[in-house]
Amino acid sequence: MQQHIGPDFPWKSKNNKDNGVFRHLDSNKWFGLIINGRRGLVTKDDDEQNVDIINLKSNTLPVDGQSVFPAYHMNHKYWISVVLDDQLDDDDVMRLIDESFHLTGKQG
Repeated sequence: MQQHIGPDFPWKSKNNKDNGVFRHLDSNKWFGLIINGRRGLVTKDDDEQNVDIINLKSNTLPVDGQSVFPAYHMNHKYWISVVLDDQLDDDDVMRLIDESFHLTGKQG
């Protein structure tokens, strides 16, 4: 079965041109936003380490303050930010991506 997923790079500014979203092609809804930025964006401190971050919709909200945080620049009630720095197991990251995909898909 073909998944209806497509990457999109909607920002044209120099600072954001590499940030991308993953969307459902049938509804155009986002289920993931990938950015590269300072770790301090999610830790809310002065940590300058550059990291990749993915924002995902989640019902489980497994915020741990190490790899998973309230979402940067999105609704903290429904979205999380996951720092992609190998602290969180790949299987857990994929589970969270899958959950976000299903939560943002067409509702029956």
